[in-house]
Amino acid sequence: MALGVALEGPEVVHEAREILFRVKVRARPWITLVSLIGWILVVGGVVGEGVSEALVSRADGNIQAFNNTRLADTVTKAGDAEDSAIQASSAANSAVDSARKASSLAGSARKEADASEREIASVRRQVGEAEASLSEARDKALSAEQRAQEAQSQLINLAICNAPRVIPEWSIDDRGNMVVGSTAQIGGLGKLRTSADPLRPMAGQKVFIQFVPDTEARRAALNLAGTLANAKWDVQPLQIVDGLRDGVSVQPSMAGTEPSKDGAPQGWSAHVHASESADKLIDFLQSYNWQATRGWPEGAPGKLLRDPNVLPADSIRVQIGLYPAVVYISPPGEKDLSLALAQSEQERQKIRKEMRERLLKQNPAMAKDIEGWDKQLDSEMERYSGPCRPLSGLPILH
Repeated sequence: MALGVALEGPEVVHEAREILFRVKVRARPWITLVSLIGWILVVGGVVGEGVSEALVSRADGNIQAFNNTRLADTVTKAGDAEDSAIQASSAANSAVDSARKASSLAGSARKEADASEREIASVRRQVGEAEASLSEARDKALSAEQRAQEAQSQLINLAICNAPRVIPEWSIDDRGNMVVGSTAQIGGLGKLRTSADPLRPMAGQKVFIQFVPDTEARRAALNLAGTLANAKWDVQPLQIVDGLRDGVSVQPSMAGTEPSKDGAPQGWSAHVHASESADKLIDFLQSYNWQATRGWPEGAPGKLLRDPNVLPADSIRVQIGLYPAVVYISPPGEKDLSLALAQSEQERQKIRKEMRERLLKQNPAMAKDIEGWDKQLDSEMERYSGPCRPLSGLPILH
């Protein structure tokens, strides 16, 4: 627009000259053209300015509206933020209150937990005391039961040690019914089980029975002779011999067992056979609680009897002395003897254990054999000692 005003200058100068100098000069054509161009530019500038102002005003309105919208949105968000801040503050206050309450509850819970722990510890102590009392009561009950069992065992042993030396004569038929009468009287009733059956496999075995001049010993000898006769043993006439040892001694003949330089003695096989019969007889007598043990025939004190004229080879001699004098309670005067016997038994068991362990270590495969040997040894010890077990543990004294 300024350019248009400038282009109108030549025409303004021309008109001013006419006015000032009162001279009418014909304007040149270019002045008119330039002035026209200037006028056009001025008009265009005015129009452009109007349009520009309109656009600027419109743009300014849009900007103002946008700013107002942004401002309103910002205000709204600020309000929301304020509300959120208020809510957050309220929530924070609530959280603080909750935390305080939780802390208070936690403190109460801790106190209750401590109290519960103390109660639990008290209950545990009470349970421990109860268990200790129960264990003590059990120990006492067990000890009482053991004492009762020991007392019962002692009473049984007392009864065994005093059992009468008799062998009942009984017979049972195939139906299990008792049959009255001696074996000779009921021989025609068929096959029966009798008290003498365990000795029948050794039928024909020659046996000599001796007893001391005592009524009870005489009864025992007669009772034994009758049982052996029912078992078909060769029972020789009974003999009364004074001075025999107490109890019952079963002695296999040693005739023909003298040491020989040429090999085994000629009568050794007969001695072995008689020993087997003697062991069977001992087991039989002990089954009726007789205090029968294995013995060695003596011709004189401390000397073996090997004379076949007195005790023939393959024969057995049974000597029945007085009823065994069993010491049940060891008197004070036998204290040293009791201790010595107990120590001897402990030493014997120790040696036996060491020997068993040594054999197992050398040859573990012998475990079953060693177990069998132990049982056999226990059986032999039982046979030699008899079923009677005095309460004091002392042996039968002669």
